[in-house]
Amino acid sequence: MARSFGPSLAQTTVNTKAGHIVVSRDMDRVEVWLKKFTAEAETGDVHKLTYHVISQNRQEIAVKANFSMVDNPLYGKLVYQTMTMA
Repeated sequence: MARSFGPSLAQTTVNTKAGHIVVSRDMDRVEVWLKKFTAEAETGDVHKLTYHVISQNRQEIAVKANFSMVDNPLYGKLVYQTMTMA
C-alpha cells in the first residue's frame, strides 16, 4: 500500500512560514487564486500571478510568480512556485 505525506491539495494555503511577506492587500487574492489553482489545475499546467511582497529591508516589491502543478512520485500532486521581480 502506498502512502503519501504532506498536506493534501485541499489543505493548501499560502506558506505560513513565508505568508507574512505577501502584502496584506494582496493576501486574500493570492490565497483565493492558489486554492482555485490547486483545485482545478492538471499535472503540467503552469499559471502566472503578479502580487507584492515585503523585502528584508521592508520595501514593497512587485513579483511575477509561476505556479506549476507536478506529479511527485512520493507526494502526489504538488504545486511548485518560482518568482521574479515584475
